[in-house]
Amino acid sequence: MNINFNYNNQAEAQALTAITEQKLGSLQKFISADKSVICDAEFDKVAANNKGSIFHFAVNLQIEGEMHRAEATEESFEAAVDEVRDELDKKLRRNKSKKDTLGKKAGRALKRLIARGGRD
Repeated sequence: MNINFNYNNQAEAQALTAITEQKLGSLQKFISADKSVICDAEFDKVAANNKGSIFHFAVNLQIEGEMHRAEATEESFEAAVDEVRDELDKKLRRNKSKKDTLGKKAGRALKRLIARGGRD
């Protein structure tokens, strides 16, 4: 998966490129090799002060035209990356489950149609 990074002038975020690629790479199991994937990641600091949740990380993951977005604001960039990865993992699992269920439902309907000999 190729990830396009946008750092918004955050030097500390540039050091996290390898960690981010590793964590988002774990989502590869939900994406087959023949699908086109565009992944945009953005690091940002939302507040000038140094206390509280000030580090923002957002990811737009586009798989075959389907857009999945996750974002988090945490006390560190690492925590924000973990939160976003968990959120995308949940969304991709749910999407895969929906597609599997739809395929099974269509299969059952086809089996019923065949069993009746083509009559409704």
